[in-house]
Amino acid sequence: MKKNLLALTCSILSFAAFSQQDSLLKNFKFRIDTYRTISFDAGGGSQYNKTKLPSSTHENSSSSGTIGAAYYTVQSTDNILLTKSGSIGSSFSFNNATSQSNTNKTRYFSVNPGLSVLNKWFSRNRFIELGIDGTGNYYSNKNVEAIAKSSESQYTVQLNTGIGIGRLENVTDMQNAIWLSKALETATSLSNKLSPTQLHELGRTITRANNTVYLMQENALSSFLQRLMHTCKEKV
Repeated sequence: MKKNLLALTCSILSFAAFSQQDSLLKNFKFRIDTYRTISFDAGGGSQYNKTKLPSSTHENSSSSGTIGAAYYTVQSTDNILLTKSGSIGSSFSFNNATSQSNTNKTRYFSVNPGLSVLNKWFSRNRFIELGIDGTGNYYSNKNVEAIAKSSESQYTVQLNTGIGIGRLENVTDMQNAIWLSKALETATSLSNKLSPTQLHELGRTITRANNTVYLMQENALSSFLQRLMHTCKEKV
């Protein structure tokens, strides 16, 4: 017997307010034209044991494994903020139990896909958002000797809509730039205090470095700091 159930839920319950006192943090814009990450994972294991008794011998063996992949991308401009993610995972196991009078073999397999898309459209100081979340789960369990099999599948879909005021900016890179400039001043590595324009450019350099490979991160930051120190010395 198979049953299908569809449920619709509507809710409006979110409100948040954020502020920054530093003018550099207020004006810093965190933008990523396109950022993507792809990850893979796999694992497995097995075990075996054998027990000898006067009347019979018991043997048990099992093996299991998992495999998965995930994808994440962000696109951030003045007009949109688009985030997309997807994942799929699978697990399986094999179990064999054998005795003098009985043999039992079971097989288990499952798949778990997931997808999430959310986009915000900005106009002046307001935005509207539209997104969808979907998850799935399928598993199959089979007893080979008894020729018995059970399976189940579950799916969920959620639609997200909303309107709001303002835009939450990620100012971590700008804050790091401010801390870095203060550390350089304390270490007397700079002959004079950085201007707001130079601090803003340092924050943008950190943002660009964080979205490149590791070797390019060091090159981008070191190149910018060298140019910055050279400029400061020229002004003295």
